[in-house]
Amino acid sequence: MAIGRTIASLLATVLATTPLSAQERPTELTGCYDITARDLLTDDKIGSGYASEIPRRIEFAGPFPALLSEMLFGDTLRTEIVVPEGALPTVHRLMWGQIVGDSLNLDFGTGFGGVEATGGWEGDRWSGFARHRYDVTPMYADAGPIQLHPVSCDSPPPVSIDAMLPIARTVELVSGTVITLGEPLPEGLDTVPVIGTIVSVTGARPTGLFEGADSVTVGGAERGRVTQIRMHYSDPGAYSDVKTRLRRAYGVPRAVESGDTRFENPITSLWMDDLANGTGKIVLMEVNPWGRVNDAQSAQERPTELTGCHDITAPDLLTDDLVGSGFPDEIPRRIEFAGPFRGWDASDTSSTEIVVPEGALPSVHTIMAGQIVGDSLQVGFSTGYGGVSAVLGWTGDRWIGSAQTFVDVGPPFEFDAGPIELTPVSCDSPPPVPVDMMLPITRSVELEGGLVLTLGEPLPEALGTTSERFTYNKVTGRTTGLFAGTDSIAVGVVERWGVTQIRLHYADPGAYSSVETRLQRAYGPPEVDQWGDARYSNPITSLTLIDLPDGAGDVLLSFR
Repeated sequence: MAIGRTIASLLATVLATTPLSAQERPTELTGCYDITARDLLTDDKIGSGYASEIPRRIEFAGPFPALLSEMLFGDTLRTEIVVPEGALPTVHRLMWGQIVGDSLNLDFGTGFGGVEATGGWEGDRWSGFARHRYDVTPMYADAGPIQLHPVSCDSPPPVSIDAMLPIARTVELVSGTVITLGEPLPEGLDTVPVIGTIVSVTGARPTGLFEGADSVTVGGAERGRVTQIRMHYSDPGAYSDVKTRLRRAYGVPRAVESGDTRFENPITSLWMDDLANGTGKIVLMEVNPWGRVNDAQSAQERPTELTGCHDITAPDLLTDDLVGSGFPDEIPRRIEFAGPFRGWDASDTSSTEIVVPEGALPSVHTIMAGQIVGDSLQVGFSTGYGGVSAVLGWTGDRWIGSAQTFVDVGPPFEFDAGPIELTPVSCDSPPPVPVDMMLPITRSVELEGGLVLTLGEPLPEALGTTSERFTYNKVTGRTTGLFAGTDSIAVGVVERWGVTQIRLHYADPGAYSSVETRLQRAYGPPEVDQWGDARYSNPITSLTLIDLPDGAGDVLLSFR
């Protein structure tokens, strides 16, 4: 590398003494360039971490990772851009350049937006025009002129990394242990799973800059490197003190659309989230939680068959407010590839069935399968009425790609759902979200006399029934317990699955109001579905309250 840079330095010296008109347009992208873009790069944004702040110095570092290039563009013609050591870093994690005809095309992307530029060779530099790109409309906005000047990679960068706001990346605990972004969680700490890859550190009490927090949770530790540290302050005085210390250290934070305030640089984000009654939360996190796009362990070859367990990361699909909700776009956090998927055609075994391992949070999806097609993995999670599909590529130690949600009403029938990762894990390891996180909706209805109707089980033999329409049976008897007060009971039964649905009718408004109250005490406020009915749901059970005229109502307990 030193010899290569010495040659590049000598070449840059020769080019600098050559008449401008004699310098031919480069036919390939190599070496370092300094960027001038007066409308993009201003002093008040140095090291801010804005997506519009492209790097001042770049280096063309060889072919863009072939797999990502194939996935994103369908070819492998691009050159990867990196920021040389010692130069101001950038928030962008996908950067590439390409010569097309007489033009240079550049792209600096965060995954959610960035900057694009197109230019031509003008004697001794590339010169052109840049524009901002967003993943919401309007998609593009003019950003002004841009120039790239060839320079020696050994020369001082136009803006040093020292100009970056030096936000702390460590949290020191009273015990002397230090938790650091980008590094493994220290050994010896007791942790309890919270959700996904987030764990709570038992008994952790920060000192120093972040002193006063009464709980600490950490994200990303299970994947080998801490990507997020959350500290909660239930004492308003302690929260006020930490905000004061942060202002003294870093100045005035900037407000964001959500109402939070933050300090940011291209590699670190520090959020201050005000909560009720003066309490608050401090979130310290990596700007790029996945690291460089080509960080993966190249020694691991792409799997040729689908086996074992994988944990799923999909930040735009799997959020705290979806845990165990039973929504069709809530895909399982842990899956297992469990042999050939039979589907409807027993002769087709090209796909692999996906199941949720015992102890992990179940899924609402009844049809789950994966298939390796060429270099890609295709997975689908369907309820029969909608779900999620994804196409992923192997990056060395995991599958990475993009997901879409789909519905059987429309158009449109498909919607972008964001990035998704499948990381191989041991099936014996604790699941990222256990089944205990699921809202525990009852699957049984007690009757006077001791008999019980239960979803998924046969009707009790001693039960009196009369046949109604289709698979429904009217049950002789009255309810007690949680569902007491009903006037009639209808049960749906399918021989293969047993009881699939229990419908309870309440003609007395007082009895219906009482069952609503008991359900709220048991499960909290219900969701309201698209038909205006109140509903409790988890991935395996649905409990719906259907208001009828004059205060009467039905309660419907059914399989998901």
